[in-house]
Amino acid sequence: RNAKRTTIIHLLFNLIGTTIFVVISVTTPFVDWMVHLVPHNPAAQIANVHTVFNITTTLILLPFGNWLARAAVLILPDKKAETTDVDRWFEGVVSSQHVLGASSIVINELKVEVKQMMKLAYDNVCNSFTAIEDGCQAGLDEIEKIEDEIDQMNHKLSQKVSRVFTIELPASDVAVVSHLFKIIGNIERIGDHAMNLAEYAYTMKTMGLFLSADALTEVREMKSISLRAMKSLVEMEDEKALQVLGEETVLEQSIDDTTVLYRQKQIDRLKLQTCNPETSIFYTEILTDYERIGDHILNIAEEYSGGKK
Repeated sequence: RNAKRTTIIHLLFNLIGTTIFVVISVTTPFVDWMVHLVPHNPAAQIANVHTVFNITTTLILLPFGNWLARAAVLILPDKKAETTDVDRWFEGVVSSQHVLGASSIVINELKVEVKQMMKLAYDNVCNSFTAIEDGCQAGLDEIEKIEDEIDQMNHKLSQKVSRVFTIELPASDVAVVSHLFKIIGNIERIGDHAMNLAEYAYTMKTMGLFLSADALTEVREMKSISLRAMKSLVEMEDEKALQVLGEETVLEQSIDDTTVLYRQKQIDRLKLQTCNPETSIFYTEILTDYERIGDHILNIAEEYSGGKK
């Protein structure tokens, strides 16, 4: 916007200067003076007039520089800043930060929204494994829609947390908000891995590739373990954070163990030529995302246990 105002000042400079020199040319022998300086060189006459114009106009308008700047602002005023939902929310936080219990209210609200984001990630993990099971017959649009919602919540909650950090909070509350911020990042990554699974399902469908019956059985077990682990987080109450951490540690180890086991089984199927080598590549990627989902679930459980309030 300031660049546009600079252009307006330049335009005003030329308009005012031109007006001044039109008056000078009409009321004085200025043109004749310019011609007599270099009578047989029209190009030089034009150059001289241009130089005199710039120097004279600059000297005249120099004391009025601030007025020109104000005029540019009047012609091109600042745009009215749009107030976002996060801004309105933050204004409420700031106005109530000295009210007893305000920080607890803020933290509880963040926790509720984080759980909502977790539920969306849970739904997409479920939908994505289902897409692999049924050969991506339906549901891809819904998966993409939910992934967009997860990304939007990640952005919105990250903004909220960042704004909360700008106000004075007790050290214990700062720790809780820090844990929530890390949880948000891990949920977003789970959403990304779920989207990866859906894309594998879609690509396999377009290429006419299908998992073997044994591999599908393993995918159903991956789905079952992943959803059990995520459901514990979605339904978790703060006072049971340490208990849930213990459960998630066991489930995450189960995910690691099944990943190793299923990789070996896939190798065995390749040796026996009971599966398509191209399909095997996708299956390996599925196992990788499955394992990563388990890692992020455990990360979340650890943050909850550390951020217990």
